[in-house]
Amino acid sequence: MTHWAVRTLPQVLLTPSGPPQRFFPAKSNRGSVWLKTVTISPPHNELHRMTNTYPIAVGPHDVDHEEVEKLFAEELKQFRSGKDVLFYHGKLKKNVKVYLELLCSLQDQSERRSCNYIAMGNSHYTATWGVSLDYSQVYKHLPACDNCWFHLANLNLIRNCTNCTCWDISNHHTELLSYEPPQDYPCSELNSSRKLGAIHISYDSLKGAVSKAHNNYVRGNWSLSNMNPT
Repeated sequence: MTHWAVRTLPQVLLTPSGPPQRFFPAKSNRGSVWLKTVTISPPHNELHRMTNTYPIAVGPHDVDHEEVEKLFAEELKQFRSGKDVLFYHGKLKKNVKVYLELLCSLQDQSERRSCNYIAMGNSHYTATWGVSLDYSQVYKHLPACDNCWFHLANLNLIRNCTNCTCWDISNHHTELLSYEPPQDYPCSELNSSRKLGAIHISYDSLKGAVSKAHNNYVRGNWSLSNMNPT
């Protein structure tokens, strides 16, 4: 793409963050450093080169990075506001307006939880990002069965298998993903089957859960064990 005729130069960003693994071949040392980088619109012939990637923050991995994330969000908001943000363009030999759009933010699960103010969780209920499910009760149904494995090997997809979910934890497999609720789970939150299923977590669902738990606890309808069943 050439930018000779445009008045505004659009760019996209990728923002990986976390321990810089290529610096630490031993896993035991990877958690000591946190690094945030931005990759700016790499050309197709340089997708795997570092010439368009820049470090913007580095520090200990086990401290709060909120100030860095806040400053980055504020600067990105300025670039997206439509206001004139000028940079010198070496090829054009003049200042040009720059518009930035965040294409994706790459984070491991622990980094995502920290940035979204979500508890770290465990492999029991939160082994998959964004989904709450008791994997210990349904794990036998998750892997592809022999029939689905055969179709996957041939790049085909089966959506109506009754033997497995073929690694799919969407709502297409309600019966296979149903499980017994934990002890002290509020009876008012169970459906007619008296079982639970995969719950896909969103900001709205989290706010709704906190509000409902708080209101029922204040009113004396729920106990602490109801809100944190095991």
